[in-house]
Formats: sequence, structure tokens, C-alpha cells
Amino acid sequence: MKRMDRKLLFPGICLCLIALAPTAPAQDRGMIRISGAGLLSDVVEGYAAVYKKEAPNCSVTVTGATTGIGFQRLVNGESDIAMMTRAATAEETKSAAAKGISLDSKYIGQIGLAVITNARNAVNELTMDQLAAIFKGEVTNWSQVGGPGEPIKVTIRAVPETGAGVL
Repeated sequence: MKRMDRKLLFPGICLCLIALAPTAPAQDRGMIRISGAGLLSDVVEGYAAVYKKEAPNCSVTVTGATTGIGFQRLVNGESDIAMMTRAATAEETKSAAAKGISLDSKYIGQIGLAVITNARNAVNELTMDQLAAIFKGEVTNWSQVGGPGEPIKVTIRAVPETGAGVL
């Protein structure tokens, strides 16, 4: 079977962890609830396993969802830490402050981003500037980046649900 797609890899998407300063420290309650970007779940599960060894009387639950859902759970008191693949938006920061929540972020790593095109597309490589222009809607036709005269169809998940679309 012939493969019909091609991947263009771009490193450097930042991952963030946004933490809540709860009224009663989560460790004192004997549990820490972490929710948000599913992309971070495995990494955070690893951190949780190390923490559980150091604090065996504290349970840690990691629930993957989306960045937006994780933030909502944090603000609604359903989670102690939100896993996010982007910084909190101004609106999110304002909604947290309105509920007396102090936010702090911790950078935990980078990932690669795969951009998948049809194998018949003549474009084999894009610069970061070209990729940014495509996702911002400034470049809308493959001919603008050395490809055929065909429209570019970009599919991403909308902010604030995910970090996608934030360049």
C-alpha cells in the first residue's frame, strides 16, 4: 500500500505547567489532581511517580484532556495543577484572578510538531517563518512557498482548547 502523506518536522513547541496556589496545600490534603493537555500526560505521570516515592501518603491523579479543559478545571477547583501547551491567555489570567487564584508557570520541555502534507505535494521543506505565515493565514497558496498553485487547507484545534494556533 502506497503511503499518501508526508511529514515535515519542526522542533520547538514549548510546554508549560500552570500551577494553582490552593488555599490548603494539595500535599496536606493527601492528594494532588492534575488535568489538562493530554500531550503532557505521560511526562507528568513520570514526575508524579517520582513524587509518590518521596511522598507515599499523597496520591497524584493525572487526567489528560485539553489545555482549555485543564485550565477550566483548575479555575473551578476541580484540579490543583493544569497541564498546558501554551501560556495562559489574558482572559484566563483575569478569570483566575477574579476567583482569587494566583497562577505560576513552569516550563517543562519541548516537543516536535509534525506538519503532514499529501505525498503529491512538491513542497519538501518549509522554514519556520513560512510555517508561521501559513498558520497565521498570510500564506494561503502552496505556490507562495514553491509548490503547486493549490490552496493551503490548515486544520488546527482552536485556542484556548489547545496550544495549537499560538505561534
